[in-house]
Amino acid sequence: MMTEYIKHNKQMRRYLILLLLFSVTSCVSTRVNQFAGFAEAGRQYTRAMESLTTEAGGLAIDADSELLLKGRDQLSQEERGKMYIERSDALRELLVTLQGIRKHSRLLERYFTALGALAGSDPTAALSSELNSVVNSLAALHPALEKASMGNARVSDYMGAAVPLVLSGIKQQALEQELRRNAPVIERELELQTALLKALSQQMTEDLELLLDIKDYSGVTRPFVEAPSLGDTWKAKRKEVLTGYLSVDAVEKAASAAESLQRGFRDLVERRIGIGGFAPVFSDIHAMLDLVEMLRTPKTTP
Repeated sequence: MMTEYIKHNKQMRRYLILLLLFSVTSCVSTRVNQFAGFAEAGRQYTRAMESLTTEAGGLAIDADSELLLKGRDQLSQEERGKMYIERSDALRELLVTLQGIRKHSRLLERYFTALGALAGSDPTAALSSELNSVVNSLAALHPALEKASMGNARVSDYMGAAVPLVLSGIKQQALEQELRRNAPVIERELELQTALLKALSQQMTEDLELLLDIKDYSGVTRPFVEAPSLGDTWKAKRKEVLTGYLSVDAVEKAASAAESLQRGFRDLVERRIGIGGFAPVFSDIHAMLDLVEMLRTPKTTP
């Protein structure tokens, strides 16, 4: 009887050890998948930001050209030249800022990709070098972007306070060391992305409303009031203008993508990811892409 009892206890201990090992392996695997999932969110966010800033630049140029034309007839040649130079300089500054946003986004993508690789493997000199290089490059870009303005929106006005991060569930020593060293830095860079996207959304909203108002007046309202007859193109232009205002509403939804990414990073580091994972992040990224498609839709002529 005693022999069977001892044998049974040994079997139970082996079972518990195997169960514990499976549980630990499962937890490690889950965490690796979470870091990989966040890296994918970072990649998709970067692609969306690339497209959105490109469309924002085009919008800004179109809106600025309309403003130049609007006041042109009331100015002398000298005043026209001065106004053109001033507005062109401001526009070039905006385009440089948009280029900086794209570069900043790509650097964050590189960091999250390297972080995902670090979570799923033994540390290597190449990975450590990549992470350090990215963090240094982000630090170099940060000051100019935080001081930037887009139209009437100053990026610094949208910067929030730093949020302390509490690391949790980090089983790998190299990953824990990296996050303790640089997670607060990355949180600040994500806060910068949030501020940049909010400022950009204000600029885009103003540009969209200006262009739609001009198109509404010149292509829809004025012809309806003054023209002796209206062709089929009038109905198409009216539909385009009215549906175009949906893009203005879509800008606000798209602007929350960076904030969602920032919350996702905090949840990842602090192990607070729910059952839905990073679904909110991907949802807001898709909203950015939907806005890009709206802006790219071919338009009728004024």
